[in-house]
Amino acid sequence: MGLNLRARARHRAYVWYWRARYWWMDSDEGTWARIGVQVLLSIFALDQMIRGTIGALAPQDPAEPVKAYVWVVQLIIAIVAAIAVYALTPKPETPQAKQQETPNVEDGAHVLEIDGDVWIEGEGEFVLQHKVVGKEPIKSGGKK
Repeated sequence: MGLNLRARARHRAYVWYWRARYWWMDSDEGTWARIGVQVLLSIFALDQMIRGTIGALAPQDPAEPVKAYVWVVQLIIAIVAAIAVYALTPKPETPQAKQQETPNVEDGAHVLEIDGDVWIEGEGEFVLQHKVVGKEPIKSGGKK
């Protein structure tokens, strides 16, 4: 009896998870809810930035020791990290022009007539037509 109850509870949790996921991801109400959450998080982040700025710019009590501006240290760390990431990013190599070779076909080989996409094994390759493309440069702009 206990196993059946656990299985039902697990199934019920699964069903409600997918209902919530459908509501959040695929319905219009879920889209509006996501926008609302995004707006609330943006307001919260803006509020924290304003509070931090006011706290940093507020006059300090002379009896209290001077506090370090933690946000300046964090800003310097972020700039150094961005520079390090940019410096360590691998540079992409410029693609080299490929030399195309015309495939060789045996004389007298029969042409297969196939409808649709299939995988042919055992017979080897058969090239019915070959055209070298990419010799002319692409022209930009419209009619002249």
